[in-house]
Amino acid sequence: MPADGPTYEATYRRAEVALPSLVGVVALYVAGIWLVLQHPGDARVLDAILGLTGAVVVAALAILLTVFRVHRWTIEMAGEAGGVRISERPKVPLMGFGRRAFVPFADILGVRHVESGFDRRLEIVTADGRSFRLPQRLVAADARSLPQPDLEADLDGFAAALHAAARQAGRALAQSEGLSFWNTLPGIAFIVVLFVIASAIAVAVAWALLDGMTTTPPRGGHFAAIALVLPVGAGWLLLKAIRRRRLVLAAAKRKP
Repeated sequence: MPADGPTYEATYRRAEVALPSLVGVVALYVAGIWLVLQHPGDARVLDAILGLTGAVVVAALAILLTVFRVHRWTIEMAGEAGGVRISERPKVPLMGFGRRAFVPFADILGVRHVESGFDRRLEIVTADGRSFRLPQRLVAADARSLPQPDLEADLDGFAAALHAAARQAGRALAQSEGLSFWNTLPGIAFIVVLFVIASAIAVAVAWALLDGMTTTPPRGGHFAAIALVLPVGAGWLLLKAIRRRRLVLAAAKRKP
């Protein structure tokens, strides 16, 4: 029996699926409302709007429940027969299919470090074209704080253990930097769309504040502040994605 080595488990957030899907649902909703309002005298207008709203809520919930998956990698050390035992399952039961695989070190072409938006991931690519990704584990101090990398779950340390186990099995794994969806041209184009939307929201909120809008309702000031800061976050993400793409492509060109 192979001996189990280090194990790393984290929640994979498929933001590259969730965000475009949610934006698409909202766009379809706006288009549907616009079409319905072209017939203001129809008695079924209210029913149509309520139906569209319900469909959007259901679609958004389905997207949010299916994009979170738990990925678990276990390094199995058994000489030349060693490898990585991989388990992937939906975080919410019954909201997707699971995947299990054992990848021998001999079948791994290399290990890539990937930045996906604000997330860091490890990626291994196999000789038969399969790819597996392991995200950095994140934790939140409380319900109000943003998730931060778990200091007790070092992804780089796990990557080092993976390379060491492969060397022990007689296999030196190549290491490189990889691109995520957000570093591709479609991903960058989508971030530009997000930046335009965020800027439009910020301009609308700023105009409303100058026009006398108050923020006295509960959390009203928080929402206004978030709306005004949205373009900054989207712009920073855009610059980060472009810079990452340039660095990875430049490094790939320098390789012999």
